[in-house]
Amino acid sequence: MSDENKNTEGENNAAEGGDVSLKPEIAIPESESAGAVSAEEKSAMKEEKTEKASYEIIEAADKPGSIREFKVTVPWAEYDSRMETMLKDLRKNVVIDGFRKGKAPQNLIRRRFIKEINQDILKEIVPNITEQILEKEGRKKLLDPVWDTPTIEEGKPIEVTIKVELIPAFDLAKEDYTGLSVSAQKRKITEEDINRTIDRLRWQSAVYEPKDGESVEKEDGITVNVTVADQNGNPISRLSSRERFCTNIQNTFPESVANALIGKKKGEIVEIVVPQTHKNSKGEDVTTTFNWKVEILGIKKLILPKLDDDFAKDIGNFQTLDELKTKVKEDLERHEQEHARQHALDALVEKIIERKPFDVPQTLVSYNQQGMINEDIQHWKRMGIPLELISLEKEKYIAQKQKDAEFAVKNSFILSKIIEKETIAVTDEDLNAEIAKMAESEGRKPLAIRAKLEAENKLDALKESLESKKVEQFLIDNNSVSYEEVEGDVHNHDHQKEEAHAESEQPNS
Repeated sequence: MSDENKNTEGENNAAEGGDVSLKPEIAIPESESAGAVSAEEKSAMKEEKTEKASYEIIEAADKPGSIREFKVTVPWAEYDSRMETMLKDLRKNVVIDGFRKGKAPQNLIRRRFIKEINQDILKEIVPNITEQILEKEGRKKLLDPVWDTPTIEEGKPIEVTIKVELIPAFDLAKEDYTGLSVSAQKRKITEEDINRTIDRLRWQSAVYEPKDGESVEKEDGITVNVTVADQNGNPISRLSSRERFCTNIQNTFPESVANALIGKKKGEIVEIVVPQTHKNSKGEDVTTTFNWKVEILGIKKLILPKLDDDFAKDIGNFQTLDELKTKVKEDLERHEQEHARQHALDALVEKIIERKPFDVPQTLVSYNQQGMINEDIQHWKRMGIPLELISLEKEKYIAQKQKDAEFAVKNSFILSKIIEKETIAVTDEDLNAEIAKMAESEGRKPLAIRAKLEAENKLDALKESLESKKVEQFLIDNNSVSYEEVEGDVHNHDHQKEEAHAESEQPNS
């Protein structure tokens, strides 16, 4: 079925950005035609739904991506009766040259508007037939059906191929999600980890002071005018800036530009051509060049606070540096335990998927994949890294995000199914306890926190969050989970992302 020959009851668009919920009922893009519906329209729609269209199924099959495909025939009498009704309605309102309103011959209206009439009839019949078939099969659609454009010959049955994306139909027995055994690695916190965190705290408390007559060193901050143009001399505004204060020179500029800046003095200009190679749609290497021009307006020296008891007192409620280090170690160990717990939960869900494999709708996968990519882009922007400087193998990155998104969608359906099976629910006591905890953390009254949540329509989101925590704890409690303490990076991607974020924290200038 070609894209040109597909019709839908409504075009479905995925949101371009923002946070993405993994709840199936939330992560479904809304129909473009969605909007306010009057009471009269609702009544008419309800009445129309009772008029079931006649049809006969020729073929029905499940397709990859949680798609159900039907080939059906619609009797000509069914089609013709709807055509007559539509023509009568059109005749009342259509205006054709040479005829008064409502007086144009029906055959003329039919010839003039046959294409639009056929489309409108299909928009009535196909969803109607789809609902009937799915009701008989006990299945639920995720999105509106799509169909090919059939050949319509007067007096002959109309054959239509319909595709509809379904909410996955699968079931879980108790033994599918309990009594499982998984192991997760937990990274051992070392002195090096503690010292690295302390160093970050020093950086966050650092300041930059002017230095005159000296050259740029690696850890200095510099104020610059930056102009970047493509190989044809066209300026690239997103990479260019004026009077920009830059720290962490090595991460701010391409390597060749950063190296050239080291040793330069105030007033000097660095001009470098930077080649960049990427693969085109055919997989061939293509090299483009960028012309960088950086004028140094000022240089500041990084001043880090001394690592002593006074530093610990400035950081928080600590009397000594040893107290600060103890607290840092406790926080790192708790954080690592949370990471290990999440990886154990992922391992449990993977085992459940192995036992009960099922397809998930590609619409949801694509929607969540785009959300994950947008999250990465926002992360890089917060770090102040231009996207052009991110070194990624695009195809591998996209493939990994698709894999992550598919797992996230499957995870969501599985957790929802376990919630249903175990009748897991958030009680008023659960909600009140969580609100009380939030109030204590913020130093406010529980009533004020609840009022704020209600005003911002976030109470339901809090309930969903608590429900997720409950089902996750159910899995931990009803399966065998062991943790192996190891040295070195275990959850490499997570740690790299957090460290990159920590390095993006800028000292005061």
